[in-house]
Amino acid sequence: MLPGDITTIAIVPFGNNSLEADMETLISSSLYEEFSKTKRLKIVPEEEAHAVLSGVITSMTNKAASFSSTDVATDYRLTITLDVTFKRKGEDRVIWKGKGLSEIMDYKADAGDVDATEINRTEAKQELAAEVAELIYDRIFEGF
Repeated sequence: MLPGDITTIAIVPFGNNSLEADMETLISSSLYEEFSKTKRLKIVPEEEAHAVLSGVITSMTNKAASFSSTDVATDYRLTITLDVTFKRKGEDRVIWKGKGLSEIMDYKADAGDVDATEINRTEAKQELAAEVAELIYDRIFEGF
């Protein structure tokens, strides 16, 4: 079990060293949702928390993943990498740290419809954020 005296968590805004201006917001929202589902830890403001979850997006790429016979991209791959720290508030004692965590998400490209491709990309970013939140949650609790 997670140490019994840790019953509350603050999820502080992640830093973002990528060119995706909204990914830190998507990840924060997904983390709130993930931690709220199980209620193993209550989410509270940082000043009230026993532990703090923080992190930084170190990179995010968007590259063509597959091509048609005429060399037109048919699928793209989003790859995100981040560093995350979960530690007791007010201490340098790290409970869990994930360095270089990475997730990928593919989405369809429609060469004839740029708007459809952008919608697919937006959905893929949201799914990627949810996957990252689940990965972080699982990694924090798998050792306990």
